[in-house]
Amino acid sequence: MTQSETALRPSPPNWLLYAELGLPIAAAAIWYLAPRFGLWPIVLVILARLLRYRYTASWSVTTPFDAPIAIFLLTALIGVWASYNRSGAWALFWQLVGAAALFYAFANTQVLYGNRAALVHRWLLTLFGLAVAVYFAVTHDWAASPTQYPMLDNIGQALQRPLPDVPGHRLNPNVAGGLMAMMLPFMVANWQATRGTGDLFLPAAALGSILVVLVGLSLSASLGAWIGVAGAMMMVGWWRLARVLAPSRRYHMRVLFGGIAAAAIVLWFLLVLQFPTLQGWLEDLMGGGHAGQLDRLALVERGLILAADYPIVGAGLGSFMMLDASYALLTHVGFAIHSHNLYLDVAVQQGLLGLLALVWMWLLVGEAVWRAGQVKRVKRRHSERSTLAKAERSTHSGPVQRRLLFAAGLSLAVVLVHSLFDDILYGSRGALLLFLPLAFAVPSLQRASSDGHRGRIKTIAALVAIGLLLLVLFRGSLLSRWHSNLAAVRQSRLELSVYDWPEWPVQDAVRRELDLQPIVRGYERALRADPSNASAARRLGQIELSLGRYSAALQHLQQAYRVTPDNRTVWQLLGEAYALNEQPAQAVQLWSVVENDQNQLQIRIAWYESLGENLTATRLRQLAQASRQQVLEDDRRVD
Repeated sequence: MTQSETALRPSPPNWLLYAELGLPIAAAAIWYLAPRFGLWPIVLVILARLLRYRYTASWSVTTPFDAPIAIFLLTALIGVWASYNRSGAWALFWQLVGAAALFYAFANTQVLYGNRAALVHRWLLTLFGLAVAVYFAVTHDWAASPTQYPMLDNIGQALQRPLPDVPGHRLNPNVAGGLMAMMLPFMVANWQATRGTGDLFLPAAALGSILVVLVGLSLSASLGAWIGVAGAMMMVGWWRLARVLAPSRRYHMRVLFGGIAAAAIVLWFLLVLQFPTLQGWLEDLMGGGHAGQLDRLALVERGLILAADYPIVGAGLGSFMMLDASYALLTHVGFAIHSHNLYLDVAVQQGLLGLLALVWMWLLVGEAVWRAGQVKRVKRRHSERSTLAKAERSTHSGPVQRRLLFAAGLSLAVVLVHSLFDDILYGSRGALLLFLPLAFAVPSLQRASSDGHRGRIKTIAALVAIGLLLLVLFRGSLLSRWHSNLAAVRQSRLELSVYDWPEWPVQDAVRRELDLQPIVRGYERALRADPSNASAARRLGQIELSLGRYSAALQHLQQAYRVTPDNRTVWQLLGEAYALNEQPAQAVQLWSVVENDQNQLQIRIAWYESLGENLTATRLRQLAQASRQQVLEDDRRVD
């Protein structure tokens, strides 16, 4: 619908704003509280679209986010097909649909109602952040789940003592902290907007909400959330400093991104050079002092292994825990429901295409913030009304919406930094808010000039051309990854849909009962297309160990080791293959560097005992003890 046609239509009723927001929010609430309802809450979303069409003759505003959101949801739907856990996969899928519904609810009302919608949006998000803080403080069990800081536990218990026990869903402290940190920029923007109104109550209410959320964020003891907030504040500081260092618009971006790149390079060198203080701090942050499943650095490492196993179509939604246990950690039960890293979780469950679609959305928000920042520069440097009006039209963003856009950019910055340490927007029901910050970039991007459209088309065409070139140059490797990804999906669906501990002692027992030949042929096809496909070689070697084909397993695991010599999963499997092929020295050497925090080696010994192969089990036990002795000797030598 053109702008002239829009001008001829009567203004929509005021209540439509609340209906367009309220109905999708109600649907999202149902998906949050009762995922079992599945498809049915979509009726509320459709009703909102019908009401909009009735009064505006438009189903929805067209946004630059339409394509990446569609691609992301398509990969999520494929993830439902790929998942061995269909009920969990459908629950996450509908939450992602709910996230898209919330995005369009906020984007549509922004474009249709302008500043009036911005006022409603500000207070909605402020009240949401306040509700999260209060609900967490009231419902968290400080005695059963204490934080690392006794003082915070005492404060939480003191606040909770006079209150009745509130039933219902309990928020994980990290999720609660992440949600509060995500809302803080919107709450600050709301407070700034209310200060100039002449009203005393509204600024006080906005400021009071911020203080309550800061208290709640402190009580959550979520270090990752605080780092996200600090990272966003540092970005604001560097943005302002870059404008001072480079007042010319031409060089501002170079200084801005050059500084960010320089900081990243310095951090990388500090980590590579193993600067002790920084490494110790990072290990504490990532849980490196914990054992096994709680070590987030190890989780990230295993997440990278799984992402390499499922790069094209992903492993399926809601599937991380048992994939990690069965094919990376090599234990019989799962521990971690996600990798505590949003980027890895998306890459594992939806493949690289899903992650690229998400990055595409984030880059669009960055473009919108940059455009809005340039408008403010024009306003300061040019007093002519015509110049300012032209700049405002180029971004379709007035001062009120610009404030919300900057808040959304900071909220997204908090999420991007926090997502390095925890996954609150994909690994929990917080997935409903995954697309929320994007909505506030729509007014800045919606009416881009024709040159902007042409430039975007050229960019997309260039990316397609690069993709086709890569497809031609690396056809064998891509074809190999396709075959191994499909084989891995078939394997996890076949094995993990059946496997249930303690009904089955270990996953190897399932492999002996099922027909895995089609899966084996898939891995072999992948290796014929590209012998350097370490994922296919490792997964095939693992199957062969389970089936008692020890010589073939050794060959394939050696092949995987040559390509990925730092892969800890390969170390354990290859050590076992060496032991079974009577090469004890090599087995001890590899097992001495394998982390055995979850008694992985003892699990393998118990498996062979269950088969009645007592001599094999005895030999493995002796080699495991020898490897442990080797570790102790190495530690003494270092001391």
